[in-house]
Amino acid sequence: MTMRLGFWGWCTAGLCLAGTSMTSIGCGDDDSSTGGGGATTTSTGAGASGSTSSGLGGGDDGGGGSGGSGTGGSIPGEGFCSVDDWCWINPVPQGHALRGVWVGDGQAIAVGDHETLLRFDGQTWSREDVPSGARLRDVFGFSSTQAFAVGEQGLVLEGDGAAWVPMTTPTTLDLEAIWGTSPSSLWAVGETILFFDGTSWTVQATPSTSVLDVWGTSETDVWAVSGDAIWHHDGATWTSETLASITGPNLYDLLAIWAAAPDDVWAVGTNGLLLHHDGSTWSLVDLGTDEYLLDVWGSGPNDVYVVIDESTPNQPNLAHFDGVQWELSVVVDDNAPEALFGEGPNDIWMVGRHGLLRHYDGMSGMDSSRDFAAGSTAADVFAVAADDVWAVGNNEVLHFDGLVWTPHFIGNQDPTAIWASGAGDVFVVAEGGLIRHYDGVTWTTQDSSTTEDLLAVWGAGPSDVFAAGAAGTILHYDGTSWSSQPSGTSEPITAIAGASGNVIAVAPPNTVLQLSGGSWGPADLGAFDAVLGAGSVGSEVYVLGASPAIHRFDGATWTSEEPGFGLLHVWGSGPTDRWALAPGSGRVYHDDGTVWSEQETVTPIPLRRLSGAGGHLWVAGEEHVVLHRGP
Repeated sequence: MTMRLGFWGWCTAGLCLAGTSMTSIGCGDDDSSTGGGGATTTSTGAGASGSTSSGLGGGDDGGGGSGGSGTGGSIPGEGFCSVDDWCWINPVPQGHALRGVWVGDGQAIAVGDHETLLRFDGQTWSREDVPSGARLRDVFGFSSTQAFAVGEQGLVLEGDGAAWVPMTTPTTLDLEAIWGTSPSSLWAVGETILFFDGTSWTVQATPSTSVLDVWGTSETDVWAVSGDAIWHHDGATWTSETLASITGPNLYDLLAIWAAAPDDVWAVGTNGLLLHHDGSTWSLVDLGTDEYLLDVWGSGPNDVYVVIDESTPNQPNLAHFDGVQWELSVVVDDNAPEALFGEGPNDIWMVGRHGLLRHYDGMSGMDSSRDFAAGSTAADVFAVAADDVWAVGNNEVLHFDGLVWTPHFIGNQDPTAIWASGAGDVFVVAEGGLIRHYDGVTWTTQDSSTTEDLLAVWGAGPSDVFAAGAAGTILHYDGTSWSSQPSGTSEPITAIAGASGNVIAVAPPNTVLQLSGGSWGPADLGAFDAVLGAGSVGSEVYVLGASPAIHRFDGATWTSEEPGFGLLHVWGSGPTDRWALAPGSGRVYHDDGTVWSEQETVTPIPLRRLSGAGGHLWVAGEEHVVLHRGP
């Protein structure tokens, strides 16, 4: 067998573009709908892109589709929404990790973390209700109206196309994969091995190492992988396969298995492990990579795919076998694929982390991107106006003009924070002391005179800007140059904020600094357990953290309040409209001047920063997350 590096084309949610230009899906306005059997579904459609950049958003109409449960604030490129109108902006249609996918009847079903179960009906992706807290790992079906999903704590769901119902199982152990020949002959594997005969699930074995995948060609030819072992079921008993001939550094943990026939079986695993069974012996195949091989599937013996978990951006993340040779390809940019499945050689879906969804329709030379963040975190977001929003994440600065997100290249350093006084005055700070300024046309590098990582930036105007970061670094910009200001601390300063001439800086968990008379000194805000962040609402500046969670300075005195939960960041248009983020979670709280109430967002993924303008709110968080809430 030979290898070569090539290019394979994939599409996103039915949208394909010729050539190698990058674009993403746009989703229409969202509303809720209830399907038969009480299954609440929300959907999002794929629209034509209005940009060939890697930015987010559809064209002028933002694409079609009915969908989402949000009712207001829809913008082009918006994904699924919560009942409180918090909507996915990045990734779209949603950003929870997808772990398994099944394709049949022209439809696709994808499952994953945080109660995520999605269905593609040939036009749109829809969310479907599953039990609260479910973390699903795999899905397999026999038709679009007869499918099964498995997950943690022995969870097995049966779906009839209208609703998903939990099945009774004899275990609370985690399940990783499911496969069968019919609805009355199903195997579910994980920390235990279960079999369903059409009436009930029974335990068949309790392995010493979790079984991660199962596949077969008939009831008498079923395969499974567990650790460094391959197991075969002949219809009566499970037996361990002999791998004595497989030696060398590549024999690590096996992760997935697929069979075209009893004498044509492929198994994949960690460190580039690829094994083939010809009906009598297993042999080691050199795929030319030492990355983890996460999944294997094929439409036939001459059309086999392997998913590669690339650790370096723009490295091969898919391998294809045509019966003669393996070809390595880059089909997604840094979006961490995990699994794939198809209904044939021209209808294959790939899913993965950060909500990755890719489709291949058999056409070559096509690719698309639906996720604008190249790294693992959307570090900051700042809204100048509803149609002038900036976001930064690992290796990217992006601007939203009300229609599309456009990437801006600022160099190789990771941007950490952004602030702008207007469309022609934008500051970005980054690791290594990098400060970049945008005047509406050109980005220029400004001399910071430091190599310390910069973690925060805030300004009162174009000639009064502060940046802060590692080793207690505080810098000030007077409209001409940056100068260092002694902070009195060597701790990393992670937040800086101001209002009405008052400026504070926070170095968690014990240091709060306040600028007075041109010098920085400890802020006299009273007792506190720990501080986490800073912000401002109207004319007041805020320090946030644990009990008491809110400290406000009105220009004369500090006052404290205890909402009953810790806070990381705050933004508001005034005392009767305050918004705050809880640390280490996807929780957003709103205060109407009387009481703080928790909002229902679309994710539990930790959120970090929020900003608003014109009645619109934007939130940035970990794992690429950017959320939006409209007026």
